[in-house]
Amino acid sequence: MKKLLSLTISFLFFVSCTPNINNNTPVANQVNIPESSNKENEMSSHLDTAYSYPIVQDSALLYQQDFENGNTDGLFDFGYENFNIVTEDTNNHIFCNDQSSGYLGFTFGGPTWDNYAVEIEMKVLDWEDYPDTPSVVDLMTRLERYKYLMYSGKLVFGYQFAALTYNEPYIEYAIENMKLEKDTWYKMRMEAAGKDIRFYVNNHLIGTAQDSQRMVGKAAFQVSPKVRSCVDN
Repeated sequence: MKKLLSLTISFLFFVSCTPNINNNTPVANQVNIPESSNKENEMSSHLDTAYSYPIVQDSALLYQQDFENGNTDGLFDFGYENFNIVTEDTNNHIFCNDQSSGYLGFTFGGPTWDNYAVEIEMKVLDWEDYPDTPSVVDLMTRLERYKYLMYSGKLVFGYQFAALTYNEPYIEYAIENMKLEKDTWYKMRMEAAGKDIRFYVNNHLIGTAQDSQRMVGKAAFQVSPKVRSCVDN
């Protein structure tokens, strides 16, 4: 069994090692986090019910970041400087972006990452649709940053749907209507193992793809213009 890469930005990003994803009906398997990395156990989800992970096994934890110590080590790139650590009334720390006329986001991981899952809890505070540019939140895997090639799980707040896509060329593998609201936490998860690509929202499978156009690449989070969002565990 190949040992795959993993990253948890504990608030949000759980880039988890994914030794295999099979073609069976999704089942809820608890993530197996190494004893040496038990910080995840101390965190509480914003979701109403406990979250358990679909058909994957996690075998390593490479990175963990919950913003509680005030740093953002390990996050890089486009529009990253427009994100700030915000302290909630409960003294919990979340990572939020300012509203912008451009796309904002950040990347993490390495260009040779291949089989892994990435997970984030996020909420949109407000949005404003541009003409021909609906308000979108993207969680990306196997990203080639400068050519903008990637698999993406999308929450399209302007048009109220979720989708699994590829870029470039643009391919839409799956789409599902979904009521998306402001100030509501959503857990997004992208899995990539071999040719298998999957996108989940709140543990619900949005869609799958069998594709080999991108076999390696970084993970990333992005919001479209005029979208203000926050991320946490």
